[in-house]
Amino acid sequence: LTKEEIIAANIQVDTVRMKNMAEQVTLTGTVAVNEDQVAVIASRLKGRLERVYVRSTGEYISRGKLLYDIYSEELLADENDYLLALSQYENTLTQKEIAKQLVEGARKKLLSWTLTEDQIQELERNNKPSSTISFFSDCDGYITELSVREGEYVEIGTPVVKIADLRSVWVEAQMYSDEVKILDDEPKAF
Repeated sequence: LTKEEIIAANIQVDTVRMKNMAEQVTLTGTVAVNEDQVAVIASRLKGRLERVYVRSTGEYISRGKLLYDIYSEELLADENDYLLALSQYENTLTQKEIAKQLVEGARKKLLSWTLTEDQIQELERNNKPSSTISFFSDCDGYITELSVREGEYVEIGTPVVKIADLRSVWVEAQMYSDEVKILDDEPKAF
């Protein structure tokens, strides 16, 4: 806005600071989610959601709770690469170090998809890739938004669920200039 528009609209700006108010003021406020305490869990891979374990907003979810299963051809190929590298490592005597590096590289790739150590160990035990992979919550809180449904295809970065930790919330209230009792001589601006 130009200076003339600001004056015409009677807009005044002030710096936020601590200030004494009237002895008692009753305000009506709205409780809102503390945006600093919101986590968005997005899909780390492209695929089809086979099963979504959370059903509705308002549902409490704890860290480590199963969120969804996804079928991903890309992850299936990476699991096969890991098993192949693991097999080569176990069966190779002369090139153990190269095979070990292949195993570690394939393992890191699976970890980057956010598979857990338990899921990788289960893959090693079964020696068979799974057609679907389960993903778990990495935080506690209440579901405030569920963006997907079973059977949908998701891309990398597609928001799946938004979780808010409601241990800390904001209260938003309006206070008008005539409701403030200024106890000091500073000029007021609202």
